[in-house]
Amino acid sequence: MNNFVLYFRLASFILPSYLVFSSVYYNDVKAYLYLLGLMVASVLAGLLVSGFLFKSGELSNQNAICNLFTINGISSNNMSLSTMILSFSIAYLYYCMKKINATSEYIHVLVALAIVLLVDTALNIYTGCIIFGNHLITVGSLALFGYIWGYCVDQLKIKNSLFFDHPSNREKCKPGSGKRYRCAHFKKGKQVRFNTSVQ
Repeated sequence: MNNFVLYFRLASFILPSYLVFSSVYYNDVKAYLYLLGLMVASVLAGLLVSGFLFKSGELSNQNAICNLFTINGISSNNMSLSTMILSFSIAYLYYCMKKINATSEYIHVLVALAIVLLVDTALNIYTGCIIFGNHLITVGSLALFGYIWGYCVDQLKIKNSLFFDHPSNREKCKPGSGKRYRCAHFKKGKQVRFNTSVQ
């Protein structure tokens, strides 16, 4: 069971790592702005939100894996680091999708992250790592920070600063059967035409 718990603890670190590698590959600043926001939100949560958390002391049935990933003063038994990363990421990515009116197109990303967060929550409760009230406060506060950070990054007006490609005024084509191609034409982020061409 500990291996399963460890996998979900590591899953929250895989997401930021993947985003950073994608930014390095595509030579943009998206992941760096995301990571900066995540660090700022984690520090603010550690300093501001921790005053509202229920004091756990040492949880009696706590598993040794609970303290595997902690940052002194920012993440402790009262605030799960994996929960902080996942909550911030879901809200930040949701803002990015909402900004380009593509929430339905990328909804699978949010659903997958929400499932990971729910499983992480269940495992944290099972291993005795968290108090449920603290967990709810952590999820709510980091999600709020994530959404606000998305808005702040958007206001910087830096080109390609938010995740997901903007479909505005571009064609999106995918291979059909044989030599046919199906293309969706977008104007201002909304699909205006759909056709099939033969080559």
